[in-house]
Amino acid sequence: MAQTAKARKRPPSRLVTLPSEIKLFIMDPLSLAEVGRLCRAHTSWRDIAQYCMYKKDVAEDTSTAVLWAALGGRDDPTGRYEMQCYVLRRFMQRGQVRCYNDADRRAFAQAKVNARYVGDDGTFATALHFAAAKGRLPVVKQLLGHGASLSAKCSGFQAFESRGIPTIDVTEHEGHGRCRFGSLMHKAIRNAEWLPLMAPLLLRHYDVVKALVFCKAPAILTQPPITVFHYVAAMGSKEFNAERVETEPAPRRRRKRKAEEESQSQNFTSPIEVHLSFFKAYPDYLDVPFSRNQASALHIAIQRDNEEAFNQLIDHGADVNALTILDCSPLHEAVKRSCAAFLSLPRPPLRAYISRLLERGADPNAVTNTSPPETPMMCILPVDNISWGARHARDMEAILDALIRCGARVDEGLHQGRTMMHYINDRILDNLSCEGLGYDACFEKLLFFLHDHHEAKVNARIQPGNRTILGELIRRIARDQLDMPDTWSPTKAYFKKLLNIEAHVSASEADEAFRHWLARPALRSLYSNIVNHCKGSLSQPVIDEAFTRSIEDKDPKLWKAICKHLGPPTNASQLVATAFDWPFDSFWQQVRDTLRFDAKYVSPLGETYLHMLVRRLKRGGYSRTKLALVDAHVFVEKSVVISALDANGKMAVQYLREEGLDFATELRVYLMDERDRELNTS
Repeated sequence: MAQTAKARKRPPSRLVTLPSEIKLFIMDPLSLAEVGRLCRAHTSWRDIAQYCMYKKDVAEDTSTAVLWAALGGRDDPTGRYEMQCYVLRRFMQRGQVRCYNDADRRAFAQAKVNARYVGDDGTFATALHFAAAKGRLPVVKQLLGHGASLSAKCSGFQAFESRGIPTIDVTEHEGHGRCRFGSLMHKAIRNAEWLPLMAPLLLRHYDVVKALVFCKAPAILTQPPITVFHYVAAMGSKEFNAERVETEPAPRRRRKRKAEEESQSQNFTSPIEVHLSFFKAYPDYLDVPFSRNQASALHIAIQRDNEEAFNQLIDHGADVNALTILDCSPLHEAVKRSCAAFLSLPRPPLRAYISRLLERGADPNAVTNTSPPETPMMCILPVDNISWGARHARDMEAILDALIRCGARVDEGLHQGRTMMHYINDRILDNLSCEGLGYDACFEKLLFFLHDHHEAKVNARIQPGNRTILGELIRRIARDQLDMPDTWSPTKAYFKKLLNIEAHVSASEADEAFRHWLARPALRSLYSNIVNHCKGSLSQPVIDEAFTRSIEDKDPKLWKAICKHLGPPTNASQLVATAFDWPFDSFWQQVRDTLRFDAKYVSPLGETYLHMLVRRLKRGGYSRTKLALVDAHVFVEKSVVISALDANGKMAVQYLREEGLDFATELRVYLMDERDRELNTS
């Protein structure tokens, strides 16, 4: 106690009692940081040290006082930030003392508040960026009053992270790993330079946003450009319509009742109010293209299923025919999203997108510059072979109806002349070719829906080769072996349905299609129809090949079909020679009586038809010997040379004697008589 009392009676230190002039002389060569430490040494130095600090800070290019007002100190739960405003106001007063007119004062203030603060990691931003990101509305207002630039750029989210401002809202995920604004917008925001309005929007400081918008802050938030409409379109409908900001509950702290009352008395700006204010404040920025893919806000709203933002954009006159870098219109996006939505809940608003776009004059025949090009109608078809449910198929039919009623041309040919029917046919064939997935008839129903209800052409041709749907089906059957037992049933049914709606192959592909048809036994089960379709377009070599195949395969049914619809072959003599190998007398007689052959034909072995007849008789090819005599009469009537010799130098009559065919006496006598008559006449 004695020592304490003695200490109280101790005279003050000379450092404390120094005159103010001496203190200023001491602080003059010190740095700003050193003066700050000296300020904390004793209360008697505080006022003088602050004067010196402001004086030194005014001389610097980047003001520490302005930065501290925007970024330093504790967050004020009342939102008043009196200390920060006081520091900023006093700094400006001190700096403007030596300015002799208002122009100089404004120039000084603008230079200080627009100074760029560069961090150790190379990131940069202005005081307005930091104050807006911290949500310090009074500081923001003062900075704007001193001429802070609303178009100043910062280095993006890294500038705030390096200063301790969390930007978790930029990278947060909401369910199923989805970014808050979608992956495309997410990457664009992280890689861009931000304007002052960007950070408070991301961090949901809507009072600050409202103030910046009131002061005519640019609608463009970043460079490369991302506008406020891209931002509101990329968020979800729930966040767009929010009445209040949902934040995590802060830890309970003991504080004065007065502070609580002041906090509750603050003006509150709802998110929906701010979002709607954008449409009134920036009507000329509705259609500014997005920086990465030139998409408009309308494209993004559809992609993100933001129904409220979509309706606001439509109501305020957004261009419904705006195009992306790939010439994709909002109608393309809406149709794609509708096709991709397999759940029942999101589909009604997606269909409403299409209806509203068409009502506002969206072009139903707009063509993209993708490969292949697409109209909105073609966007119905999914990229993958996904099975459609019955309800989804009905919805797709309803979308097709709406597009066609508004002028979509169902038979318009695009890439290589492909129409909607060709694209659907491709999906049907891909579905048939998918092993293990089973066949889904949804696309098949869609094709016949277009044909039955909208008279879509089933015989439109694509280039090269003037290919048709039926010809493509035949090619795919041959290439992918769709005539196998596990795939033939749906393939055959689809084939027959195409024939029922009068599908046919073109003249230029008739030869190829017919050859595939001949080579596939399963396809040949559909005989007369395909032969009838191709009959007027087949070349002579293909006709000869068809006759040869019917005889080589011993197929009487095929023979009847081609004889009914096709012209005569040029290799009839060879065919008749080949037909001698048939074991059936009835079919041989049809070949013999139908074809116009040369009776003087000699085979590569030097045999005439009579030599072949004897050979067939020897192996038992005739059920009765009398039938061989009938054939001999036919050949003789057609002027066959009876005395002709084969490669061994023998006539057919000689073979009858040498082979011991004594039972064919009548045939031998007939041939010998005809031989003698032939020799006498010659």
